Amino acid sequence: MIDAVREAAYRNGFQAVSVWPVGSLAHEQTLLQRWLDLGYSAGMTYLQRHAARGLDPRALFPWARAVVVLLVRWDSLHRCQEGPWADLVASYARGPDYHPVIMRKLGGIIRELRFDKAAAQVDATALPERALAHRAGLGWIGRNRFLIHPELGGDLCIAELVVDSTLQEAEPEPQIPLCGECTACIDACPTGALTREGVDARRCLSYHTTQNRGIIPLDLRESLTTLMGCDLCLQACPHGNAAVPVDAGASGFLGLLLAARTRDDFLACAGNSPVAYCKREAAVRSAAVVAATRRRDDLVQVLGEATAGDPSPLVRGHAAWALGRLGGSAARAVLARRHGTEPEPWVRSEIAAALEA
Repeated sequence: MIDAVREAAYRNGFQAVSVWPVGSLAHEQTLLQRWLDLGYSAGMTYLQRHAARGLDPRALFPWARAVVVLLVRWDSLHRCQEGPWADLVASYARGPDYHPVIMRKLGGIIRELRFDKAAAQVDATALPERALAHRAGLGWIGRNRFLIHPELGGDLCIAELVVDSTLQEAEPEPQIPLCGECTACIDACPTGALTREGVDARRCLSYHTTQNRGIIPLDLRESLTTLMGCDLCLQACPHGNAAVPVDAGASGFLGLLLAARTRDDFLACAGNSPVAYCKREAAVRSAAVVAATRRRDDLVQVLGEATAGDPSPLVRGHAAWALGRLGGSAARAVLARRHGTEPEPWVRSEIAAALEA
């Protein structure tokens, strides 16, 4: 049966596959609880609930007997499908939303093999996907907390099929970590989010662009150059085999986002991109910061319009910060006009700080 699973996985476009017979994840549970106790989960309170329920797949699927873990590289998945947002996001978000793409591939495997019970999963439930991939012998967990496959690297989409068939009795031999004393990923993180205990989400740019829907901490903004996600620690890894970064050109996508005042405007611009996951306010907030850190002086006008006219204080405040960062007479004129009319105290404080920059 395991050979049939592998053949079906490869036919449906996956590049590596293995099986983990469902068992205990007590060690991983201990590590997760230690990470939570350090406060590293930031605003991801749902992880506390996951920890309380336990990481065992049977907590979600009582009938589970095995987990088929499958890998495919992001650059293979998005080949020839990169959108106009590709230079503004991490590699996993360069193409259309990957969730339906992966679910179709998993559905193909289920139809071929006709399991009595099977649940297809990709990045959407409490399953600890990297831990499962490690237990299935598909790689090791690097200091950047990516799963690193010895041949495919770390720029990977991980998917699972939870099935009610045993498939194989023996647990695969886990991959020995090859990090050694290397700290390249830790050294590459511009905000110090990577520690030997794990990723401190409070300082992680990926967290702030995808999970944090509020104010981006002031001391992190200068390091933020992407709308969604961050690949710097993966690019620094000698085993990561990261996708080649897309050249940061003068993408019109950033300006379109900054001009989106309504949900409909936003969806017209970003509706077929993973950026839509972030929702309008958070995406436009991040766009304002990125416009400044990428020195997009051509966007001063649209930033000024956002500072004065966006319905969200979150957007107005970050747009004001961006104008202060870019500087120039046009930016200062907008800020000076808005300072006396802005009703929100936090936004006024951002405008005042920008005028002093």
